[in-house]
Amino acid sequence: GELLMGCVSNGSKLSVTLSEKLRRGHGVKLPWAGRLSRSHPSVFGISESKLSEIDTIITSGIRQRAFPGCQVLAAYKGKVIYHKNFGYQTYDSSLTVNNNTIYSENTS
Repeated sequence: GELLMGCVSNGSKLSVTLSEKLRRGHGVKLPWAGRLSRSHPSVFGISESKLSEIDTIITSGIRQRAFPGCQVLAAYKGKVIYHKNFGYQTYDSSLTVNNNTIYSENTS
């Protein structure tokens, strides 16, 4: 999936012959398209316990009614190292925030 969406590059070659046109050693280089991909924070020396402090801050804000919910995404060097959803879309909603939630300005 990430390869097809341009999140990672690829320079792999076939290790076996599949057909007359797809012979061993055939390959296509697909460059990175500049999109974010996922990585573990420890790859960059970032502590997961330090990132968990975000959870504490967000849940405190929700509890104090500073906001009903939110999405938090942290990326470093093109790699997503933290992505979580919290709470509800509005104070009077039962719709939880998820990866498909889109926030827009209320024009009423």
